[in-house]
Amino acid sequence: MRRISSLVLFAVMLGSVVYAQADPDPPALNPEEVYGILASCATCAEAPVELPTEEEGTDVSDEGGGADRSEPLLTGYCGNGYCGGGENCANCPADCGACPPMPDLTVNLTISGTHSPYTVTAVVRNIGDAAAGASTTKIRYTPWNPDDRYFPTPALAPGENYTITLTDASCHSDGRTLEAWADIYNDVWESDGSNNHKTIPVPRCKADLVVNVERSPGFSPYTVTATVSNIGDRDAHNFWTVFVYEGWPEESRFRWRYIHELEDGETRTYTFDDVYCMEHPEQFMAHVDVGDYVDEYEECNNYDDVTISMCKPDYISSITQTSAPDKVMFQIDGRLYFSVTTHNQGDGSGGISTTTVTDEGANELDTESIMPLAPGQGGTFYTWHTCEPDEMTTYYSHADALNVLDEHDEGNNDNSLTMWCPGTPDYVLSIVNVNNYTSEGQISFYVNTSNVGTAHSDSSSKTQVLINAGAIELNVPALAKHGEDLQYVAISCEPGTDVILGGNADYYNDISPEIDEYNNGAAEVIVGCPGPDYVVSIACTEQSEKNGDGPECLQEDRKLLLDITTTNIGNAAATGGSVTNVTLNGTYATEIVINDGLGVGEPFTAPVQLDCVPGLYYDIGAYADGLMQITELNETNNDDSMLGLLCPGKPDYVPTFEVVDNETSRQLTLRVVTTNMDEDAWNNSITRLLDGETILYEQNVSPLGPLSSTGFEYTVLNCTPGFDVELNAIVDAENALDESNELNNMASESFICPGSYTAPELATGWNLVSWPLTPSDNSTEWVFSFSPDVNLVWYLEGQNWYWYQPGVNASTLQETTRGKAYLVNMSEPGALTIYGTQEVSTTLNTTPPTSNPPFRIQINPEWNMLGMYANTSTMSINDIFGNKDYDALYTFNGGYNPAIGSTMIQLGSGFFMYSPEAAQYSPRT
Repeated sequence: MRRISSLVLFAVMLGSVVYAQADPDPPALNPEEVYGILASCATCAEAPVELPTEEEGTDVSDEGGGADRSEPLLTGYCGNGYCGGGENCANCPADCGACPPMPDLTVNLTISGTHSPYTVTAVVRNIGDAAAGASTTKIRYTPWNPDDRYFPTPALAPGENYTITLTDASCHSDGRTLEAWADIYNDVWESDGSNNHKTIPVPRCKADLVVNVERSPGFSPYTVTATVSNIGDRDAHNFWTVFVYEGWPEESRFRWRYIHELEDGETRTYTFDDVYCMEHPEQFMAHVDVGDYVDEYEECNNYDDVTISMCKPDYISSITQTSAPDKVMFQIDGRLYFSVTTHNQGDGSGGISTTTVTDEGANELDTESIMPLAPGQGGTFYTWHTCEPDEMTTYYSHADALNVLDEHDEGNNDNSLTMWCPGTPDYVLSIVNVNNYTSEGQISFYVNTSNVGTAHSDSSSKTQVLINAGAIELNVPALAKHGEDLQYVAISCEPGTDVILGGNADYYNDISPEIDEYNNGAAEVIVGCPGPDYVVSIACTEQSEKNGDGPECLQEDRKLLLDITTTNIGNAAATGGSVTNVTLNGTYATEIVINDGLGVGEPFTAPVQLDCVPGLYYDIGAYADGLMQITELNETNNDDSMLGLLCPGKPDYVPTFEVVDNETSRQLTLRVVTTNMDEDAWNNSITRLLDGETILYEQNVSPLGPLSSTGFEYTVLNCTPGFDVELNAIVDAENALDESNELNNMASESFICPGSYTAPELATGWNLVSWPLTPSDNSTEWVFSFSPDVNLVWYLEGQNWYWYQPGVNASTLQETTRGKAYLVNMSEPGALTIYGTQEVSTTLNTTPPTSNPPFRIQINPEWNMLGMYANTSTMSINDIFGNKDYDALYTFNGGYNPAIGSTMIQLGSGFFMYSPEAAQYSPRT
């Protein structure tokens, strides 16, 4: 196929340049003309190169196989109805019916393929009316070595073919022929021998230039790789390749590459990294051998192009399990936290879009408006969802959920995350009620398998019970959350020996996963085979009441009266007597002799009287079978103790604080109480109230009886509202008393100094707030530290906004100003409490404290945020400003509302005012 006329003109113009120098400059050519040429070539048909037309060959040699095998005809014989004189169907069709049937072999020769080596196909066919015997076919091609090849050909019935295929016929530069002879040795007597030979030309070797253009995946800027290859059989010389893209600058829109030589099979690669997308899709085009200077097999594969997509965004979303940014947790039972990220991976900017989060039931859980994202830009928001513990749920994120963006790929906007709702079974094992003997030589107990996790288990399991060196297994059904499986086990044992019990729940790991895989084992239990088991207990002896205070471990002579009980808790009676030892503060004090052995469950109680020093504490101990006369089931449970028993006889003074008032008087008034926790006191004492080492007040305390109290009130002066004051109270400050415990004579406690204003309950979200007092500390951090529901605070002055966020060091609002108002964002409804010096009363129609000079608030040009700071609960705009000059007033109640003269402002609220000039505002008038 030939090119259009403009390309021909271009080739003529280029020709003298190509061969004149090794590296010529690209020819001067109208770019639009080249663009038109390339565009027209793109419509070329991709037809294979046609081989030369086959020509009927004739026998031109004397090698046989093609000679006429019929005898010369005798004159007058043909047409006489008889077959004779050498007649046959070929030389005398008129008498053919009289001739006997004969074979007739032909050979056809073809070459197929577009490049060397070609495929040679020789077809030998019997077109006669009789069978042909076996023969030999010869094929000759001079580049072969040897030139001639011989192929045995089988016998062929009438109409039957035999095909010979060769695949090594190469092209040649000087033009060669390919020949074939059927029945080369004249083995078959045929009716016609003139059609046994075939000659066809072999294509000359040519180059074949192709260009392939590929674009990198993804988005702009693209990398375009152009590959110029010679897939022909001959080298190509001196040709140009041009690359055209409208997105390049005009001066470099046409880029030329000159190739001096490209060998057959050789490839050149050109890479362009500056291919950017445009407002409309454009073609990147490549044309090799511009001007058709190379003789090729195929001219129409010299062009290729690739579409460069227009610039578009491509939004993708991802959903990831994470912690909430304002909470120190990743997940808790029944709640999942995850972050949702929207990312523009395209090469164009997107507009405002919406990203949603849904569950597997397509229920919309959260929706976020996404501001326009530039290429490579992303945005993340956090959300959470309640769920049923131990259930698996799939959550989906959908970028551009409303499909408002024109994207590269609309199908990649969604992502999903499948998560288990927190909740997992957790099996633990315990062995309980050991020593529940049924008879001597047998131990019975219960094995309790419990699910202490946060979810049901869904499969049965086995609990292994370890008994000395052996083990048994118990089948345990699936357990619900907090469910239990209690099984009774009875085993035989050798009386007097120890039996070690243990075990593991879910021994074969049938319940997986668990919260804790390592707490499945039961604590080891060692129990003796049935026999006696002595234990001891200590109790106070009930005596007559003293001072109406009830039974105590004491008498008038300051002695500790105790009952020591030794009991056989085993399952067999003991034989022989024993001794129970009693100790006082770890030292032997006395012993109890038990003459006879105790029966099963039998107790032996003996009273013990021990001398003690009043006011001292004593540890009483007792040890059953202290001389180890009894062989017991358990020797480790023979002792008991009563720790810290106070020997009576001394008073014990302790101080306590009580808050009397910290609201109505707006002062901190305390009551300091002295209480005697023990015996009678006989002397006066001093109770003091101190601030550090400074004595604020002291009281002379008369002797107090048991559990009696006295106290005094004190109002703390110079107490800064909102700040802590730490006070100390000391009883018996002069050590006039001999007490049972001198260590509890002092009490220390901190109190917040009163003086606060609590605004009416604020709503969730934004509120405009002021306060009618001067905070004790003007710093923003301190003012809002008493209100945990505050999320964010904004303040406007002029045209500048300032903000404060709890816990954020970068906040720009560092201090508050008396008389100003602030926008406060609350996470939930709550109170805002400000500590400080009260400036005005919060009660209607009361006269506020006066100041000299009067308190005034500075008004700046442009916008101001001012607070309601009057001596009434509400006041109108007219009453506040009268005829003062201002340009605009707005109140705020979840939104900005214009204010007029009759608009009422509440105490603790505020308003926005635009003033044309600086002024002062006196909020009390």
